[in-house]
Amino acid sequence: MDKERLKVDTSSIKIRVDSDPYAIFVGRQYVAAIDVFDMRVKRDYFLIISPVSLSLVLNEIQVQSGGSLIGVNLWINKESNEKYSKYEVEVA
Repeated sequence: MDKERLKVDTSSIKIRVDSDPYAIFVGRQYVAAIDVFDMRVKRDYFLIISPVSLSLVLNEIQVQSGGSLIGVNLWINKESNEKYSKYEVEVA
C-alpha cells in the first residue's frame, strides 16, 4: 500500500474520511481500516479502526450519516499517551 498509517496521539487531528471500512494486512494479521486525509498537513493516510473506543463511535457516525463515512470530517485524538488509551472523536 502506498499510504502510511496515521498514528494518533493526544494532539487533536482534523481528518476527512475518504473510504468506508475495509480490511488491510498489517504486521501479521488483517485489521479494519479507513482511508483518511489529514487536513493540516494535506496528506493521505490509512487509519486502523479496530480499537473499540474508535470503532463504536465511527459506527454511530456511519449509521447517522446514512450508511457511509465517506466525506465526514472528524477531530480525533487519544486521551493519554498510554498505548491502549481511549480515542476521542468528534464530528468537525
